[in-house]
Amino acid sequence: MGPESYPCFRTRGGQRLDAAAIDISKNSSVSVLAKVRGEGFVLYFFSEDSDGRVFGLFDLNVDGHWDVKRSPTRDDKQFILLRGQWLCVDIIDGLLDESPVAKTGGKVYGFTKSGWEPQ
Repeated sequence: MGPESYPCFRTRGGQRLDAAAIDISKNSSVSVLAKVRGEGFVLYFFSEDSDGRVFGLFDLNVDGHWDVKRSPTRDDKQFILLRGQWLCVDIIDGLLDESPVAKTGGKVYGFTKSGWEPQ
């Protein structure tokens, strides 16, 4: 399949695979990204909503539940899934690290194997 055919599969990396993706269409893809620090992978879904605005969803522990939602074309909003509810946060540090951290309004949340927890 050529670059204009969808779906198409692509990889990045050498001996150690950094990323693998399936481009579903020009505007949607599903990727598996290697964590920068630590072992394991992050699942990433990139697409557009019905208004044509870009968004990304991240499953940080690959358990089948989205943990982070980013909407860079909607005032650069980002959210973490905290106890089943989306919480808007100011910053998320180390998204591809073993233990990402989110901060908002003086509160800090750390990501563990079971999800986001207040610190």
